[in-house]
Amino acid sequence: MDLGDRAKASWSAGGGEPPVPHAELLSMERLAATTQIPLDRVLANLAAAGVRGADPRTTLAALASANGLTPQQAWEKLKGQEKPKEIPAGGGYGSKTVGDVCGQLEIPLDEGLARLRASGFEASASTPMKDLADRHDRRPHDLVQILVGA
Repeated sequence: MDLGDRAKASWSAGGGEPPVPHAELLSMERLAATTQIPLDRVLANLAAAGVRGADPRTTLAALASANGLTPQQAWEKLKGQEKPKEIPAGGGYGSKTVGDVCGQLEIPLDEGLARLRASGFEASASTPMKDLADRHDRRPHDLVQILVGA
């Protein structure tokens, strides 16, 4: 069983789905930004659940391993009672405009455009995600990560 298979099994064995694809590889900081749970809340939830060794740079997989948990179990402790913002995989982002994606993910358009600009992407609400991604040798899902603030 290779690393990818083990990572997949660690989620499916727990009966849940990761909040984003390959969530176990994300640091606490990036996972907090991606799911829009404040980092201080993530760290407080973990501390309250007795999970040791959490800091902004620790990956979910490393944290889980150090505490004898699966990534799914660590995720459950991390989110506590929070309702995370999940980014659906395969959301058809390439066929949508920046404005459509912002609307779908409940991101204020001006905020989403500012995040793209700060990352070097000039776009408007009507810019097709696939075109923008292709111009920068990226995938539409990469741009979604930027839009949500990951």
